[in-house]
Amino acid sequence: MRSRQLFENWVQYILSCVGFAVGLGNVWRFPKVCLDNGGGAFLIPYFTVLFLLGVPLMVIELTLGQRYRGSPVHTFGRAHRHLFGIGISMGLVSFSTGLYYTALLAYGIIYFFNSFQPDLPWTKCPPEASNACGNITSPTEYFFYNKVAQQSDGLDDSTGGHGGFVWHLYVAILIGWFIVFVSLSNGVKSLGKVVYFTCLYPYVMLTAMIVIGVQLDGAWDGLKFLFKPDLMKLLEPRVWLAATQQVFFSASLGLGGMLTMASHMPVCNSAFRDSLVIMGVNALTSLYASVGIFSVKGHMANKALETCVAEGNVSCSFDQAMRENESGIGLIYMAMASAVDSIGGGFANLLSIGFYLMIICLGVGSVFGCVKAFVTIFLDIGLLRKVPRYMILLVACAVSAGAAILFATTRGPYFIEIFDYYGSMSVLVIVGLFEFVGVGWVHGMHEFCRDFHIVNDFHPFFWIKFIIKYLSPLILLAAIVGEYVYVWRDETLFKYKDSGETYPGWAIGLCCGLFFITIIPIPICAFVACFLRCCDIGYSFGGIDYNENEIIKDLEPVEYYGCERLICCIGEEFDFPENVNLTFVMPQMPSKRTEPVPSAPSSPGQYRSKYASSGF
Repeated sequence: MRSRQLFENWVQYILSCVGFAVGLGNVWRFPKVCLDNGGGAFLIPYFTVLFLLGVPLMVIELTLGQRYRGSPVHTFGRAHRHLFGIGISMGLVSFSTGLYYTALLAYGIIYFFNSFQPDLPWTKCPPEASNACGNITSPTEYFFYNKVAQQSDGLDDSTGGHGGFVWHLYVAILIGWFIVFVSLSNGVKSLGKVVYFTCLYPYVMLTAMIVIGVQLDGAWDGLKFLFKPDLMKLLEPRVWLAATQQVFFSASLGLGGMLTMASHMPVCNSAFRDSLVIMGVNALTSLYASVGIFSVKGHMANKALETCVAEGNVSCSFDQAMRENESGIGLIYMAMASAVDSIGGGFANLLSIGFYLMIICLGVGSVFGCVKAFVTIFLDIGLLRKVPRYMILLVACAVSAGAAILFATTRGPYFIEIFDYYGSMSVLVIVGLFEFVGVGWVHGMHEFCRDFHIVNDFHPFFWIKFIIKYLSPLILLAAIVGEYVYVWRDETLFKYKDSGETYPGWAIGLCCGLFFITIIPIPICAFVACFLRCCDIGYSFGGIDYNENEIIKDLEPVEYYGCERLICCIGEEFDFPENVNLTFVMPQMPSKRTEPVPSAPSSPGQYRSKYASSGF
């Protein structure tokens, strides 16, 4: 068995998890979602969903990661043999998310290096583009679409660039993957050192932006525009759906990265405490970033309004100026690119360097978790345990860098749009639903309580068990159904976000392929596990690397009463012989085991995988 590296201390672990959770979604997506769904009123559904879905799922991932100490595939396989498909789906979603995140990271790298020029290149129109730039588009828009991305007119248009290829963008993508490889080359030992900078520096830059931004004219108007509550929006189901997607996307739930990070901690570490810390920091960071960015945007909108009025236009509007480039790529690479030049004065270059270094840190932190999730799957496979870690990582990064060539074409921004929704955001909530159902009903609430007690050294509260087993799956199911009802009703599926035109046929096939390839392993692997068990074919997910008996021998029995019996005990069979001693259920409950019980299991999943072999 390959020895499992551990983080040197709790701070490195928390910074790695926070760096994975806090990413570009907190900076560019949260303000837009908040703005479109009631402003300040959106915080009500956001924090409600955070409590009912985000925290419980984070508790599940961190608890299982520390308890079963493996990749997503091996962790869920050791918990229950029918659930390893969830881990495969997590690995696939992490792979697709890591691909397009490095493309976003590449844009930041290009802007970062261009910030060292004496005159920022996006502040003025180049002489050769005097007709288009300035009259049709702004200098910042021209620089991004024509110089950086060299974006074509659609997915069927491969003109532009060098035969449809953007060389400088691909070089930036390769730089991004090189950073990832170097940072992860020595596992969590090197990652733990890197996150001191990549996780903490963004807060330094955000604080500087807030200090500068709130002193600008129009800053408070920008903040009021963002957080002005529209309580009537709370009556719309779509607002609650948006809150659900934002919690999953911004906290990186369902990707497997959190679970993998937790597997590199000692088994007896409070996962419940860490879940509250990570989710709390993630939510507050979204608010913190929104204050910094929209105070600056308010100043820019105020200046645009003054210019519009001075030119004698009668259709000038502060709201319209605020909604220009309000989210996504437009917010970071156009609106903020213009803002750093405007507010920076003689220090515009320094402010631009600092801002885009922050974007690089946020992007790299998210890619770390994605790569860690799918690479660890291969590291934990028995046949590859003698291969050096850095070799497996090198192959994974090389394959990913080769696949990322898709985003280095003139159609790259459209592929980012496809991968973002069909390969990541729409899949994460479904993976989360299977996590809740798998833990609460297949693995069993009883067994999860046992896992929770071992990891956290106290029995889970009643409300945690009720939410995980009943409330969270129902809420997520309603959110998923509601999302596709709205998408079908509004006819926005397989269409460009800007123009509303339908994707070409091959692009629709790509969307469907991304979605189903990441979801289909869950039911298929469950069926395969049932088939192998019926055929009496053995397989296992390996053993854990600690002495479980040393940990459970000091745990006190806990007996269920009243409603807790209904949550934890109905219709569940208990395979573990320790359950007789570690009575989280009624001690009088008869056992259905007929064969002799081994006295010292080598892994928690051995009795569920009683046909064990050393295959996986």
